[in-house]
Amino acid sequence: MQIGAHCALWAGRSTGRIEVGARTTFGPSCFITAADYGLHAGTRITDQPMTERDVIFGPDCWIGTKAVITAGITIGEGAVIGAGSVVTKDVPAGAIAAGVPAKVLKMRD
Repeated sequence: MQIGAHCALWAGRSTGRIEVGARTTFGPSCFITAADYGLHAGTRITDQPMTERDVIFGPDCWIGTKAVITAGITIGEGAVIGAGSVVTKDVPAGAIAAGVPAKVLKMRD
């Protein structure tokens, strides 16, 4: 596994996992989280229940610089995530995804 400089991984407090497949590479300053707080009005965010959902990276993925991967996401084998993308939905194997929010742009050749 290779992780670039300034990456942040937050698996949550108890049940959230971050699983990284073989030969997956992260560019600098990525943020990956397997946890999130609720956003209900009238209650401080940090007092709300935390949800934890696994984040799974298949083998041979490339995660570009400053990408953000949110809780509960699966990135399929060989997928590429563009720099600065915010991934809020699963990315299938072999896909190239980018943007805010990230969308599949095309499949790898």
